[in-house]
Amino acid sequence: MTHLSDYSFLQRAVSLTYLYVWFIYRVYNLDKFQCLHWRKFRQGELKSIITFLLLFMIPFQLLYGNRVLLLYLYQMITG
Repeated sequence: MTHLSDYSFLQRAVSLTYLYVWFIYRVYNLDKFQCLHWRKFRQGELKSIITFLLLFMIPFQLLYGNRVLLLYLYQMITG
């Protein structure tokens, strides 16, 4: 299986989705999303900045990295 096969895109989509769900669960368990409070951003806390960036990076990476898979599935559905 090459790195451009449909199954490798599917595997990456599943693993990124799992990572995102785990990350949200982990942040919730650690501090109930208090690290995303605005005053912590103004103070420049590294935990808040990294959490914010990861919350946006993973979904965009999921969409951008798997656009080939999404196009393939769209073509299968529409015929």
